[in-house]
Amino acid sequence: MSSFSPSSTLLTLVVTPTGSSTAKDILTKFHPIMKQRGYGNFEKEEAGFYLASKPGDGVLSAVKFVFAEVENASVVINIDGTSIFGLKGVEQELQAIKDAYDSSLDCVTIVNGPNYTSAFLGNVLFTALPIYSSAAIVALAMYQIGGFPGSHFINVFLYATLGIIGAKTKYWVNERRKQRPAWRSVLVLFLAAPVVLAVLALIFMAIKAFG
Repeated sequence: MSSFSPSSTLLTLVVTPTGSSTAKDILTKFHPIMKQRGYGNFEKEEAGFYLASKPGDGVLSAVKFVFAEVENASVVINIDGTSIFGLKGVEQELQAIKDAYDSSLDCVTIVNGPNYTSAFLGNVLFTALPIYSSAAIVALAMYQIGGFPGSHFINVFLYATLGIIGAKTKYWVNERRKQRPAWRSVLVLFLAAPVVLAVLALIFMAIKAFG
């Protein structure tokens, strides 16, 4: 996972094997440890990339996904889909996973973070920037077409902000699960609203022409 990516998180657990242990041993223990933590829906997307999930435990919580992937002979573990107010809960969850590894394998475990800079820049570059740019294009296009008061611009950007929250808690989690390249996912975020607007405009013109 790069320094700035759609998956940049505030807290990350790094498990490094020591002695006779290997990264494969760490991954092998991942699902049993997560099962003890109440997780299910275990998946092995590819060699070196595992995940587990469970439903959120509150109104502001989405499904929690815990990702484990090999990076430089260590296993990096982090949590996505948590409450936007859930940093303390994430820290407690990672600490429990850390303790489980410490008691079952020869390894060194470190909880890194909170890395506010990495998480903030990751959100801005990969989520906020394409969505707000897309919203600006839609708003200007509707203004040029006519019938769209300038005072409604704020509504467009309000919906865009809700879209950013949804993208962070759901969209990027699914994109990461499917191992899609970041540039493709960003392009989808950028083009979604203009494409929908174009389709609606074509439908409207077709109805007007043949109606």
